[in-house]
Amino acid sequence: DRVAFITGGAGGIGEALGRQLLEKGCKVCLVDIQADLGNTITKKLQDQFGKSNVLFVKCDVTSDKEFEDAYNTCEKQLGKITILCNNAGVFAKDYRRSMDINFGAIVRGTDLALKRMGKHNGGEGGFIVNTASTLGACTAPFTPMYAATKAAVIHYTRCMGHEFHYDYNGVQMNSVCPTAVDTSLTNLEGMKRGSLNRFTDKLLEDSLDTFPRLKPKEVAEGILQVLEDHKPGASLVVEVGVKPFYMTPSLLTEYS
Repeated sequence: DRVAFITGGAGGIGEALGRQLLEKGCKVCLVDIQADLGNTITKKLQDQFGKSNVLFVKCDVTSDKEFEDAYNTCEKQLGKITILCNNAGVFAKDYRRSMDINFGAIVRGTDLALKRMGKHNGGEGGFIVNTASTLGACTAPFTPMYAATKAAVIHYTRCMGHEFHYDYNGVQMNSVCPTAVDTSLTNLEGMKRGSLNRFTDKLLEDSLDTFPRLKPKEVAEGILQVLEDHKPGASLVVEVGVKPFYMTPSLLTEYS
């Protein structure tokens, strides 16, 4: 059985992804700092899919120790992790918080997973999927810090997921880049947490209702797609009303 470890699992994309992986026969560990919400969601999934198939672990993904402890707890109770979904994210004005959650936690999780999964380290290979955003590939004046962290996720994944690395470690690494998703992160209050200043606050107030929203389930389906497609390093774009497509990386066109 495959075992999936999903950060940012207490709702939104993480919850939807957990459900879809369970439907495909995986065991799932949901990880989040929001313990009450995480436990509620986990209980609901356990009732449907069985208590032995779903686990929740409270974890601050900015802590090396907590991340590794959560990883160890998952492997002890569910078995060896074969899918890591680095999905935790935040809108925040503070650049340290933005970088440490949106990008630092992805590096933290990737380093740990490669040590455990990597064939070069005696592992059996596996998958790492990083939740990025289309804001990391376009101009986003209202939230430059968030956009910059997601750009870092896309390019880090391209580099670490390159076939050069895949050939020796056997870990397929991808990013998924959704447009706005219908979660608490993208309502007006949530987005203002990462808005640059009062001018960009006004921009959001005037325009946010015009943004089309993806359902978390649609993003989860995109993540399942990259698990099935063999495109190491590639970034899948998920937009409203458009068939998901792979972003052309840098100046190259091998995924276009």
